[in-house]
Amino acid sequence: ARREGRPYARLPPRRLPPPAPMPLFVILEHMANGLLVGSYYIVLALGLSLIFSLGGVVNLAHGAFYAVGAYLAYEVQRRLGFAGAVILAPAGVALIGVVIETLFLRRLYREDPILGLLFTFGLAMVAEQSLRLVWGATGLPFAIPDSLRGQVFLGDFIYSRYRLAVLAISAAAVIGSWLLLNKTSFGLIVRAGTRDPEMVRALGIALRPVLTAIFALGVGLAGLAGVLSAPL
Repeated sequence: ARREGRPYARLPPRRLPPPAPMPLFVILEHMANGLLVGSYYIVLALGLSLIFSLGGVVNLAHGAFYAVGAYLAYEVQRRLGFAGAVILAPAGVALIGVVIETLFLRRLYREDPILGLLFTFGLAMVAEQSLRLVWGATGLPFAIPDSLRGQVFLGDFIYSRYRLAVLAISAAAVIGSWLLLNKTSFGLIVRAGTRDPEMVRALGIALRPVLTAIFALGVGLAGLAGVLSAPL
């Protein structure tokens, strides 16, 4: 057609078949995976927001406590199993948090906020290098516990039992924190301290032990998230 000077022949446009709809079980699996990732962030953010709301400190070392929880779980599960790691590793991280808050961070609550940022940033660097010195820079094997191996079958929907257990534990942690802060006298002091700490002190309520407890709870939640994510 080009040699004879005739225009190019125009073929009719091809009509592609519409894409097949995504099966429902695939959509549910993607939703469950999204909830799984979100559960880690929820538990992490919950502890971070508690520390910031009461103490006014942006804890840049929060991710380091997350990693410490995972490595403590690795050591505990070798001796006491995964159930012991879920309980003892967050408790160990909370105890470390109490020591750090009592010896160092407590002095910075009423100082310039930049001092808290610098301290927690340095603490994160120290924690990272300490973990490398103790456990090395390569990954460590952390198997899913035998009791949570396998899959759950709901028709065509197939999902890991361990991942469902992670979702359940994360939900229990969030609900437990909500009950602690909204249904107990301790939670009443915490909520009052976040709104008007000077009035709470004027009423004769000491906020220092409350700040220590909140810091321990916050980093303990970070440690719990590290324990749950270690086998994955």
